[in-house]
Amino acid sequence: MAAGARHTCALDDEGRTYCWGFNGEGQLGLAPGADVGFQPGRLPTEPRFVSLAAGSSYTCGLTGPGEVFCWGTAPRGIAVAPERIGPERIFTSVESRFGHLCGITADRRVACLGRGEAGQLGNGAHGEDASSSVPVPVEGLTDVRQLALGVTFSCALGGPEGPWCWGAHDAGALGLGGLDPGPCEAMATGFTCVPVPAAVDIEPTLSHLVAGYYHVCGLTGDGGLLCWGDQEERQLGEVESPDRCVWAPPSNAERACSRIPRTVDTRGNHFVSLRAGGFHTCGLTDSGEAFCWGSNVFGQLGLVPGGSSLGPSAVEGGLRWRDLALGQVHTCGITVEGGAYCWGDGSWRQLGSGDEQASRPVQVLPPVE
Repeated sequence: MAAGARHTCALDDEGRTYCWGFNGEGQLGLAPGADVGFQPGRLPTEPRFVSLAAGSSYTCGLTGPGEVFCWGTAPRGIAVAPERIGPERIFTSVESRFGHLCGITADRRVACLGRGEAGQLGNGAHGEDASSSVPVPVEGLTDVRQLALGVTFSCALGGPEGPWCWGAHDAGALGLGGLDPGPCEAMATGFTCVPVPAAVDIEPTLSHLVAGYYHVCGLTGDGGLLCWGDQEERQLGEVESPDRCVWAPPSNAERACSRIPRTVDTRGNHFVSLRAGGFHTCGLTDSGEAFCWGSNVFGQLGLVPGGSSLGPSAVEGGLRWRDLALGQVHTCGITVEGGAYCWGDGSWRQLGSGDEQASRPVQVLPPVE
């Protein structure tokens, strides 16, 4: 399952893709703007996939042989039907967030494509001409096992140290502390950036990593949490001594943040996996319970809408979950029985149920018989 800003897609057990929500850019696999109704619709073309990744207004799928196909306003342009990305490369996993896509190749290196103005492609380029419609290799990374992408930055687990992050340091998203003005500072956008991977100083070693729009959280081997980046909506959880970060121009807004990784109070929960949305974060325990924190304006935490939650709060409904997918202001999940549910904002039909808003999980697809 994967969630974009205003759409959601999921795979059935046979690798067929079902999508629902906003289709203004063709991200559901239909002609842009086509009326898709409220219910999930099956992608009208092959191939079949083993995993999905969603950007703001596009969707990508990975096949069993390692081919990547994208549709919508994909990193290389608009494609209604799935279009193969980087035909000369074989990938083992792919991740996306806003306007760029990165994948782990068969030799456990990383290649990225899409927007690159803030150095988020990791090849040393930045500025107006740094975007790429074909995958470019990320400098210096080997033995990579996982990727996590934000709006204008990327992170990876693996290599001799790490984790590694690169791109814009807005709200401390790279976890590198108080950086001196980087090479992007001269741009009109005013980013402070690192256009090649830089090691984030973390102890202990992380086993899992996720990124929201401007924040990152990692899972330690004992089920603990470390997070950094934007904290304005409490998406990092309960952390000590948050910093204040000035946003890049033209905003120049000051926001709560953490420029370095900080330990998060899990409230006694032992997490085995994490997911991050625009400004909220969720974790699954070994018993399949879902806990979320951060922005809850639309009920995307599975709680009564309003404000934000500083620490992990149980998603209402008592369901047990296999996986979660977090969008900008909505959340979806697949239960251990195989049913698909969504909650949060539904104003763009991204809940797949016809509800404008839901603070509890609403069933979208029944369990597979």
